[in-house]
Amino acid sequence: MKVSFENLTADELTISLSGDLGLENVDELKRILELRLPNMNKISIELKDVESFDLSTQQIFLAAAIYAKNKGQYFKVHFNIDQDLTQLIETSGITENFINKITLETKD
Repeated sequence: MKVSFENLTADELTISLSGDLGLENVDELKRILELRLPNMNKISIELKDVESFDLSTQQIFLAAAIYAKNKGQYFKVHFNIDQDLTQLIETSGITENFINKITLETKD
């Protein structure tokens, strides 16, 4: 998994993720979000060039979205992935409802 950070303002952050977003990297992803979420009012996750994505990643993003919503923060995941991975994600059970939950814009 490759990670890059871009601070747009003191409390606004974009995290770009690419590569393997599967079980092997879920602990690192969780750690990144646990460190950043409490200190930011707005976090955007950009997914691009993703090679794998599984249920563990779904759960981390959903937990982060719920945390942000409860704190009145903005949290959004932008899926910029190819057609093959889109099909794989849909086959794995990620529904439109899930996508809507983790792309909640909880604060203007």
